[in-house]
Amino acid sequence: ALTLNVHKELIKDPALAVIAERIWLVTIAGKVTLKGQVPSYADSIAIEQKTAQLVGAGNVDNKLEISEPASVANSAPPA
Repeated sequence: ALTLNVHKELIKDPALAVIAERIWLVTIAGKVTLKGQVPSYADSIAIEQKTAQLVGAGNVDNKLEISEPASVANSAPPA
């Protein structure tokens, strides 16, 4: 129930809704682990902070990964 409630609250937030639909949450003994990829570090922190508001700061483990921007991924020199 905690996982579902947190996920619903994240999706309700217009600034986080699109990102929240692309991540998953794992809850064990009241601690929520955030997993998946987000576009930026700022998005990762925003999701973590919102989750902490809901479950308490000590109950969030942020394992979100930052997606590499396309411009960086495509800028590698040819082999």
